[in-house]
Amino acid sequence: MRKFIGKGKCICDNPHIRAAFLNKFELELTHQQNVYLRQLGGLSVSTRICPTDPERHLRFASYSRLTLMIHGTLGMSKRVELPSCLVKIIRANYPNKNGSYTGFRDAFHEDQ
Repeated sequence: MRKFIGKGKCICDNPHIRAAFLNKFELELTHQQNVYLRQLGGLSVSTRICPTDPERHLRFASYSRLTLMIHGTLGMSKRVELPSCLVKIIRANYPNKNGSYTGFRDAFHEDQ
């Protein structure tokens, strides 16, 4: 992560980081790639855009792209939490109209 943060600066100030989640066309491609890779891995995945939260797939594509940029390839079931400043900006750009968000979950999270 150091390569994206200058001394005493926030990672959100890096133009490469900002570009990773501001281009909707590239995020759509990332979403399609993620769907394809999940299907290749035998995982169940919905290809529909959620009607109640049409920006959701763009948020998740943003999280995916930034994780790859910052941490590299992690592999299945390995997740890391992004800096809260990035999450806040992504949510501001691709909001849920109800303000309801999933939040970070580790790979072994079980719904209660």
